[in-house]
Amino acid sequence: MIKGLTIKLLAIGFAICLLSFLPSAVLANGNGDDGSDSMGQGNGSGHEKQWKDNSDSNGNNGKGNGHDGLEEGYHKQLFGHFNLTDGVADGKFISFRFNESSGNVSDYALRNDSGAVTFFDSIQILGFAPSSVSMHGSIMLVQNSTIQAIIHDNPTGMYHVVSNETNTTVSFLLASGMSAFPLSSEVKEEQEHEQNETEMEDIDTVGLNNATFSEDMDHDLSIAVAILGNGAYGVIATDEGNITINTTENGTYVNVTMSYDHVMFRAKPVFSHHHMNDDAILQAISEGRIAGEISLVLKDGVTSYDTMEYRDQFRIHLMNAEQDRIQLQVEDQEHQGRVVIVNIDDGTLDVKKGEISLELDGVPIKATTNPLDVLYADGSEPSDAIYCVIESDGVSQFLVYVPSFSVHQLTVSSLGAMDALLSMMGIAAIVGALVVVGAAGFMMLRRKH
Repeated sequence: MIKGLTIKLLAIGFAICLLSFLPSAVLANGNGDDGSDSMGQGNGSGHEKQWKDNSDSNGNNGKGNGHDGLEEGYHKQLFGHFNLTDGVADGKFISFRFNESSGNVSDYALRNDSGAVTFFDSIQILGFAPSSVSMHGSIMLVQNSTIQAIIHDNPTGMYHVVSNETNTTVSFLLASGMSAFPLSSEVKEEQEHEQNETEMEDIDTVGLNNATFSEDMDHDLSIAVAILGNGAYGVIATDEGNITINTTENGTYVNVTMSYDHVMFRAKPVFSHHHMNDDAILQAISEGRIAGEISLVLKDGVTSYDTMEYRDQFRIHLMNAEQDRIQLQVEDQEHQGRVVIVNIDDGTLDVKKGEISLELDGVPIKATTNPLDVLYADGSEPSDAIYCVIESDGVSQFLVYVPSFSVHQLTVSSLGAMDALLSMMGIAAIVGALVVVGAAGFMMLRRKH
């Protein structure tokens, strides 16, 4: 009788062990995609590939209603799409006038709850003659063989110029009510001193006319100029270019000259999900701490996304998107650790329904509740990776510090309540099975003696 009981206990223990591994095997399989689909290219049919940034909206294997995906992105206030008619680009979040022969932009404005805020009377790329203008996803791409201007219809109103030549100059003419001042360590103490005695709207006009700011001012920070006024705030930044602020009778110009580099304008989001963190994020971008950002929605099999790459050598690719699981590839030729931002709507990944998991190259990343722990993280060891998630208005924003760059796989996933329960039960089952097996062995030893 004891022998029969022992065999039964061993069989039960073996069965429990097998069952304990089943949930993790199912979860690891996902939908079987290997991430080799073409969504990460994000160029749409018939468009040349841009050198930086991306946007696309398509279903599995290119099927699905891309327009509905973009509308869902707009509904979640993540990104929209353009209509270009008679020289007027009308997006969900930004609008401007556009000259197709010169690529010049005028009346560059971001929409907000009260109407619109115009940041620039004009943006010109000197000597630029576009060879093509195309729309795909939330992006307008204006390009020739050596220069690309990438304009995002999203709440940041990002305007991005990438140069593959020497001495490209981009000239921003500020709109009425807007002012410019440099963001660098040399002027921080003076700005803080002035802020104690001067209203915020007056700080930027003190002693900054006809000033030149180059990378020699601070080797640790990216070069950046703040644009402030009319209740709005943004940053013009470049990796290694030269920025000048010139006040003339025609207005204030911010001119950026660069060679094989990029320059971008990014505003504080006008329809913000994370008001408390937006200023810190914009500051971190100006300091070169944030490498890039992706916003993504998945609805009825349609994946729609918008990427912004804030560093010249940084690239982010969407490898695979399915319900509650997103796979990205992030890469940079500069090895210094930086932050990646991932914005995902709750219809794609709901942080409230279960356990969140972030992995870098298959290794879990530790979590924090303080965004500043991520934005100002340092260290180059894999164990230094850290992330924070902030949920607001149906969108989760993940701030992820990648300690050292080459090419990495970043996976964001959510375990539902049942999956999380099964996972915990699996651990308990393993322990229970070991106890059962141990007890059976003990009984067999007793019978021998």
